[in-house]
Amino acid sequence: MAEYQLQAYREAIPHLQQAEAFPQYRTLALEMLGESYDHLGMHDQAVATYAEINREGIRYPHGWFVLGTEAAAKGDTDEAIRDFDLVAQSAPTDVDAFVNLALLRSRHGDPGGSLDAAQHCLALDQNQGKCLIVAADDLVHLGHPDEAASYLERAKSVIKR
Repeated sequence: MAEYQLQAYREAIPHLQQAEAFPQYRTLALEMLGESYDHLGMHDQAVATYAEINREGIRYPHGWFVLGTEAAAKGDTDEAIRDFDLVAQSAPTDVDAFVNLALLRSRHGDPGGSLDAAQHCLALDQNQGKCLIVAADDLVHLGHPDEAASYLERAKSVIKR
């Protein structure tokens, strides 16, 4: 685990794999192992490690974020929403989790859920352009085009910067 702390990720991997066998170190070793794979660009191994963390019921927002991104890329919107919901519940100030939830719920045809996520996102970062646009689209779908216009105006000023 010392190699991980020193950012010697390649050297850390075999030691972290050994540490997985010890119950008192398993959770930390898995988290460090996944992040080591991330840092080394070993995407498939990182995803597999985060999936194992998830199967074991370990609360790990970074892992859920990676799994949600992976599910979204594969077109599994339901799984991606579940993963980003876990991130949002565990890390309620993670703006990117709410950006993803707003976009995914919009794609899923849930303008109410999407609007909730977009508004939470905007409460955290009032200049988040994606959330402004998604909120405007949701408001149109929900029959509030006048409110949508103000979101679009804000989005235009944010995006011009």
